[in-house]
Amino acid sequence: QVAVPETAASAGTGNLYFQISAPDSYAWIGLGTGTRMSNSNMFLMYQDGSGNVTISPRRASGQVMPQVTTNGAQLELLAGSGVSNGVMTANVRCSNCASWSGGSMPLGSSSSNWIAAWRRGSAISSTNLNAPISQHDSETSFGLDLTQATVAEDTNPFAGSAAPTTGGSNGNNGNTNTGGVTAPASSGLAGPN
Repeated sequence: QVAVPETAASAGTGNLYFQISAPDSYAWIGLGTGTRMSNSNMFLMYQDGSGNVTISPRRASGQVMPQVTTNGAQLELLAGSGVSNGVMTANVRCSNCASWSGGSMPLGSSSSNWIAAWRRGSAISSTNLNAPISQHDSETSFGLDLTQATVAEDTNPFAGSAAPTTGGSNGNNGNTNTGGVTAPASSGLAGPN
């Protein structure tokens, strides 16, 4: 799911909230803004080895393993993130996802572009934001209408989610309204099956 506070939607910039969820049989799940891997603003979720998840902001210059950048996305893991009942969940606030080196995505856009990729396998079990990852098994791209993702409050819209654990590692160099838009299940944002 993706949610944009009304103030950010009207300004085109501000906080963006998103949730990545997938079975814990996946080594990692990646979500990105843009139309392709190169210069995409990417967010990788993997287990941290302590019952929580790590969310890592990365960028790639091409078809190579994306790396953490010093001027990357400012991400914060929110309440409800963790690993529970065989599911990894990252509830994330990004404070600067409207623009990045190599692209932009106005938060009031009716046609935002996204990519996703994933890899099945053993847990990475690391809090290291730059932990090495294996090449993805599959990838996809999709569009989201962010005008359908607006929420009234600039607070965690996923606070009412079922995952009970909190913590984990933020990628950073209590409204229970779960409004917003959900990506297609095949996108990886909603979680591959």
